[in-house]
Order: sequence, then structure tokens, then C-alpha cells
Amino acid sequence: MKDIRDRVLTARCLLLALLLPACAHGPAARLPTAKPVGDALLTNTPLCVEIRNPVPGVGPRADAAAVMSIRLDLLDHGEAKATPARIAVTRVLFSISQSGQSGQSGQRGYAGLLPFRIRVTDSLKRELHVRELMLGFGHRAIEEAPVEVWPELPVTIEHTLEVALLDKPGGKPLHQASIDFLIRPRARRWDDYVAFARGRELGQESGVGHSNFYVEDVLRDILAPYRDRPRELLRPIVNEYAKNPNDVSVWTRRPQFADPDINRRIDEACEQHVRLHKIARPRFYSLALEPSTGVGSAASEFCRGAETRTAFRAWLRRQYGTLSGINNQWGASFTVWEQVKADTARQALARAERNISSWNDHRAFMDRQLAGVCRRARDSFRRSDPQSRIGMVGPRSRPGLAGLVGLVGLPPPAAHGGYDYSLLAQAVDVIGVTGPDANTLLLRGLRPAVIPLGTLYLSEEDAAAAGDSLRLGELQYSLWRGVLDGQRGVIFLGDGAALVDENETARPTPTALARALAPTLKELTGGIATLLAHAKPRTTGIAIHYSPASIRAQWMRQLRANPKRWERHARDTLAARTEDASLRLRESWVKLLEDIGQQPTFISTDAIVRGHLLPRGRYQDIRVVVLPRSLAIGDAEARALRMFVRRGGVLIQDGLAGTLDGHGKPREQGVLDELFEEGSDCTTLDVDLTEYIRWRLTPTPTPPPTRTDAKASKEKF
Repeated sequence: MKDIRDRVLTARCLLLALLLPACAHGPAARLPTAKPVGDALLTNTPLCVEIRNPVPGVGPRADAAAVMSIRLDLLDHGEAKATPARIAVTRVLFSISQSGQSGQSGQRGYAGLLPFRIRVTDSLKRELHVRELMLGFGHRAIEEAPVEVWPELPVTIEHTLEVALLDKPGGKPLHQASIDFLIRPRARRWDDYVAFARGRELGQESGVGHSNFYVEDVLRDILAPYRDRPRELLRPIVNEYAKNPNDVSVWTRRPQFADPDINRRIDEACEQHVRLHKIARPRFYSLALEPSTGVGSAASEFCRGAETRTAFRAWLRRQYGTLSGINNQWGASFTVWEQVKADTARQALARAERNISSWNDHRAFMDRQLAGVCRRARDSFRRSDPQSRIGMVGPRSRPGLAGLVGLVGLPPPAAHGGYDYSLLAQAVDVIGVTGPDANTLLLRGLRPAVIPLGTLYLSEEDAAAAGDSLRLGELQYSLWRGVLDGQRGVIFLGDGAALVDENETARPTPTALARALAPTLKELTGGIATLLAHAKPRTTGIAIHYSPASIRAQWMRQLRANPKRWERHARDTLAARTEDASLRLRESWVKLLEDIGQQPTFISTDAIVRGHLLPRGRYQDIRVVVLPRSLAIGDAEARALRMFVRRGGVLIQDGLAGTLDGHGKPREQGVLDELFEEGSDCTTLDVDLTEYIRWRLTPTPTPPPTRTDAKASKEKF
């Protein structure tokens, strides 16, 4: 056990040098027993040293025992502007007494001075303070000698005060004892760049003593129950469904978001983590790594359980009001609410009229279920610990928010998984994104106050990347590109082997990759990220339309072209992500606009409907809106876009905009077709830009495919 502890402590020190704080894994990371004193912490156990073997001429007589007790008072961190570096004050009060042996009362003891050394270290074994002093020792007297210790800029939470009796001034210790105490980090704004490391051994231990950590997987059992065992838990469901597609009961998620007990479980988990970690002021509480309604972006029919069906019907009542409204939209003939159930993807695909409203509504409902759990958890954290984080979510956000709540490893927007960024960006404060650069830009466009983090997955093979200039360059590019896109930090995911070399015979050492990345990380924490965090992003008046309903419709369009794609996407999350045309098209548009010197932003369907394109709206400076494969456009959104055009705005589409309504029901013609008539400033492109992201940097780029007459052919959904 001691060897493991030494290895973990060494790993902490190594990663600190690389500016890589770690994360704490839920309840496994426990702080020492202590009681809060104001905004600081005071340990309960007094430190006592009993001197038994005195040095002749220095210590007390052999027939006497000197007892030294130490009381440790930890005061609040210094807030004076003149001393901003003094974070905490440790006041040590020595009480020294002498007593004779039993039965020898009245015998005079030794009187003189004893040399002592006090030393303060942190959990990284850094020496923060060392001082020697001489304490008087009189005849049965008690002397109190207060000593003030100022640990400068503590990086860790756990600290140790060590007191030693020396054989002579500047000599060796004869007797020594130590006491552990905690320094709570000051509340601070997140306007700097923070690098986190997550790994097998770096998780449970190194997050506890570090003042720069986040708590991970608070709601893993609720938000990511299938993540760690997809083959064992999910594939049997896919196989059973393949045998009997009519039995949708196999797609009962465990747990269901609509479970009556789910709110109690969320509140209990959040309260438990607040009790464990609030004294340490974690950077944020991560609800789950790779949360999903199923497994990542893999195709699924989650959830078809009884509780979810009931909640879905209640949501439909609020959306449509009556059964006739649902029947007209879905092309159904329900007579009672208990009959209402959504199509599966296969059933929607088999509809002759190609109406995907039923399936699309169910997927939209599941997106809201996932976001609803996140909002519930955020509110629960703030109720449980309203003072856990006094600061700002962003450089221009309102102060006074409690603990920050986030998600880590969030895949790009997709038809499955619950990844509606317009909902999740409003539900949490911090989001660690994966995938293309456009995801960070998308988050900033949807909610500027959200804190985006990059995530880099490192494997053991990446440990050799320091000698591979291409791979090292990719990592360095990803870090810098993320900062320039607005990322406020990075999380290195993996088992830690790529950053720390561990073996049984030697202490852990930084890998060549860790040493190669250290200069880049130090550059990013040298002030550039702080400047960018306080800078106001400037766009060139171009916004890209973000429509979750269109993303789902595009996925269904791809499925219609290749029906066997569903089963492959259900079994292979990577294939579901890489073969998503809407993902490539969104990234292609961002790169195309950047290549011609433009800086776009994103605007969601909800923002358009709420009138944010109009004067005094959040997007009032936008002059051009790009509609990339925006298949699904509702009537209210279409009216807002027409008003935008009448006020001088310009739309760019690819000939498919608005061929479906907002729920996925086909129209006879595009709802905005009249805006693209000849002579209008609005433009229809006859070029498919989906693969622009791939061929833009190739030596001999292949021209994109063209449509001879996109408006005439319409490529019916």
C-alpha cells in the first residue's frame, strides 16, 4: 500500500510540473476528517511529541519527560490586495511543559533553550516553509510560542506540518512528529486555461489533494449506464431486436429517465458528492463521461419502457393539444391516448408517404429527457452547496453561481444519443467536447457563457508520439486550435500511460510525450488563454443554421439510401459518427467560410423562432444565414426567416431547405422557395459541400459533385 501511495504522490508531482491537474472519481476520493472553520479548515487531532532520549547538556534530565504539544490554527486565505500571493495563514502555537517521573514530585527539572525546526510541505512533497527556532524550557513552566507560516500560492489542498527536536541548532532531528491539515483554495473565476489529466491511478488519489481538479461521473449510473460494457449490455438488445423487429420492449432503458424515483436518485447523488468535495472547491462536477440515451451516437430505439411512454404522451399533449393534432401530423388514426406510440426507424422508413414525424418526435423527446436530468442535477448541486463556488461562469457572466456542473466527452450533435447542443448548452455550465473544431464554435454560438473544454484521447501507443513529429504536431495543433476556437482547457482522457511511465521497479517518470507537450501547455497557461477569455468574439455577419430536426431527417435520408446502415450504426459507435453526413457538412461549411477569411457563428432553430435575428436580438448583426441541408423548417421558423430577408438579410441554401415541416412531415415544395426566385439576393448552391472537409487540403482536390438543377430536382426526401 505504501508503495502505491509513493507512486501516486510521485505521479502528482510529475504532472504538476506539466500543468496537468487530475480529476477525482466520485465517492472514492475522500478528504481527511476535519471540521470547517469559517472559510478554512482545522484538523481535529493535536500534535504531541514526547521527548524520551534527551541529549546530555541539551535536553532535560534522564529522569524527566518533556512533553511538547502543538495547536494548529488555520486562518482564512489573505484577501488584501497588497499581498495577493498569500493564500493561507497557518498559525502554530507551541506549548512546552516538563514533568518529573512518578513519585518524584518537587524535583527541579532542566531549564534552558531547545532547538526546533518546523517544516510545511504539500501533498506534492514541495517544501513551502522551513524555519528553525529556540524555545525556552523552564522549571515545570509552560511556554507558548506562536509561529506564523505563510504557504505561498498553495497548489494542493492537503498539507503537512512537521515539527522536529534537533540535537543542536542546525543539526539532525532527534524526535519529530507531523500533523496534516487542509487549505481550501480560494474561489476564482475561470478565465485561465486549465489542463486536466484523467487516468487509472491519477483519478482516485491525485484529485483529492489537488486544488485544480474536477469530480467525475456523479451520475454515471443514470446518464451512461451502458458506456463501460456495451458488448455485454447493449449488443444482446440489438441482436434480439434484429430477430424480432416488432418487439420494441427490448429497448427499455435501465434506468429510464422517466422513472418516478429518478429525481430522488439524482438529488441523493449530488448531495453525497457535495458533502465529500465542497470543501476542496472542485473546478466543476462532471455528471458523466460520454453521457447518452444509449451508447454514444450509436443508433438505438431507447427508450420504449412503460414510464417513458407515459411521459412521452404527456409531452405530446403539451405539443399538440389533441389526438386529432397528432393524427394529422403523424398520419395516424389513434382514438385514445393510450394507443399513442411512436414509430421505430424501420417503421418510419416503411411509410409510403415518407412521414418521419412520429419517429422524429420521439427522438426529440429523448433529447429533452437527457437535458432534463442535467438541469435537475445542476439545480440540486446549487441547492446543496450554494456557496461552493463564488465566482463567474464566464468573464462577463453574473457572479454568485454555485458549483459548476458539466459533461465530459460529449460527441458531436447526432440523430441518436440525446446530443441536442441547443438544450445541453443551457442545462450545464461546462462541456468537454470531442470531435471536430466546429463543436466548440457551435457551443459558443448557442450559449456564450458556457465553458468549452477540449478532450484528447491518449493511448499507450501515443507515448511514442514524441518521436513522431507528425503525431506530436497533431496534438500541439489540437491544443492551440482549441484555444483559438474558445476552449478554456483540455482534458487528457486515457489510462495515463501516455503521460506517465509506470513500472514495478522504479518510480513513475514523465514519458517523452509528456515532456514534449509541457512547453505547449506552459505557453497556453502563460496569459494568452486569459486574454482570449476576456475578448469579445467577432463574427463577420454570417451564421450557420443549427437544426436538430434536420440532423435527424438527414440521418433518415441516409438510411433510406442504405437500409442496412441502421444495424451497423447500432453496433458501431464510430461508424455512426464518421458516416454522419450532417456532421461532415457542418464542418465543411465552417472550414469553407474560414478559408475565405470569414468567421461564422451558429444560430439554432429556437433562437430564430424567438426573433433573435431581428433588431435588439442576440444575432441582430447577422446579415447572412446559411441553411446547410436544413430539411426540417417549421412554419414559425419560416416566418422569422422571411422577416429577416425583408429587412435585408440573405439566405444561402442547397436546394433542400424546408422540404419537411418542423416535425418531419414532407411538403409539396420547400417552405422558403419563393425567397430564392430569380433576382433575389438569396442564393441556391448547386454544389454538394459534404466532402469539402476531406478534399480541401489534398494535393489534387477532387471537385465537389454538382447538381444540374438543384431547385428543379429537389432531391425529394
